[in-house]
Amino acid sequence: MKRIGIIIAAICFSLKINAQEIQWINFDQLSELQQTDNRPLLIFIHTKWCRYCKMQKEISFKNLQLIEFLNRNYYCIELDAESKSSIKLLNKNYLYNPLQGYHQLALTLTKDSNQIIFPTLLVLDKSYKIKSVLQSYQEPQSLIEHLKILN
Repeated sequence: MKRIGIIIAAICFSLKINAQEIQWINFDQLSELQQTDNRPLLIFIHTKWCRYCKMQKEISFKNLQLIEFLNRNYYCIELDAESKSSIKLLNKNYLYNPLQGYHQLALTLTKDSNQIIFPTLLVLDKSYKIKSVLQSYQEPQSLIEHLKILN
């Protein structure tokens, strides 16, 4: 009986931990999710080597207030700017661009910024129009305030 209690406590603890993470989705899931609950998007463009991207993941994206706000109001997608995977968005396939060293989708989404800076956070409205571009590390509270203004 004691064992069952420990197992149940462990399961509840792991569920609570999982509930305290950003619910990242991928581009393949997006159209189906938008049909049932149309939300704006937050796209996090990063690389594996970028220290500010790591700070964004390990500090800002671990903040409980930010996690709750994002999970309630946005679909969040991570985009590794150096990914070699094909990504389909709005019936167009995007591939890795070896000449520029970055994924075409990352380049397309940041083209108005004149250069790609990591990390980049893009906010797209429900019709996939870019509403905001934030480049460099974002503190959790200032990011929440910025997103509230956009909502």
